[in-house]
Amino acid sequence: MLSWWYRSAQSMPYLSPCHVVTIRLSICNSNLVSITMSRLGLFFCAPYALFIATCLGFVSLGNVDYQSQFTYLELPIAAQLALAHWLGLDRALEIISWPDAYGLFMTPAFILLYAAGASIERRLDRR
Repeated sequence: MLSWWYRSAQSMPYLSPCHVVTIRLSICNSNLVSITMSRLGLFFCAPYALFIATCLGFVSLGNVDYQSQFTYLELPIAAQLALAHWLGLDRALEIISWPDAYGLFMTPAFILLYAAGASIERRLDRR
């Protein structure tokens, strides 16, 4: 099914190419599918992931007091929390746990960072 979609997408000139994730079929083996991801998109996501890992590392070490743990937990999603506060979603933020907040706020952040890097890489490839 995937090979049909890929071949039909190539044959239709009105579909714009999407370079965020490129799916290619192998010439030697028709069952093998390789996925090429944007290097610049991953490069944009890496510092944010390292910052998150550092903050969670400080919290898990246990050498900081409760207020510092709260600050380190809040730092990776502080901008998203400020946006939610600005939009008036304070009541919704009171009932979600930290893992839910991380999943809710970090996923779009990683998607936006990756998309920004992939679009910049696509523009640089066109030059």
